[in-house]
Amino acid sequence: LIGDQACKLKKSVRNDYLDFSTVAARCHFCHEELRLNQRLAPGIYRSVDVLALVSSGQLHFDTDGEPVDCVVRMRRLPVTAMLDHALLNHQATSATMQQVAARMAAFHGALSPL
Repeated sequence: LIGDQACKLKKSVRNDYLDFSTVAARCHFCHEELRLNQRLAPGIYRSVDVLALVSSGQLHFDTDGEPVDCVVRMRRLPVTAMLDHALLNHQATSATMQQVAARMAAFHGALSPL
């Protein structure tokens, strides 16, 4: 978390259903996350930035150094907008959950079959 932003890294893992073991793979899937999630949260998902190691040994975003990872950069949501906060404060009503479910159903219903 950086001020009004959140940066998200992919873990360097490999298993039967995903392979994030290389920088290229993690960057590819960061771009996919941005592309897919901007459809439902266009004001939240902002960019994918390269994290690079520069000659001084420091990490910097989007420089000419050696790429070591990628991050998905997002707008940081206020704590009060989080589901866990709403649940703890009894603000997640049945009507709100029905609205979310209806939006998700409409979104998925509008997608083209694979």
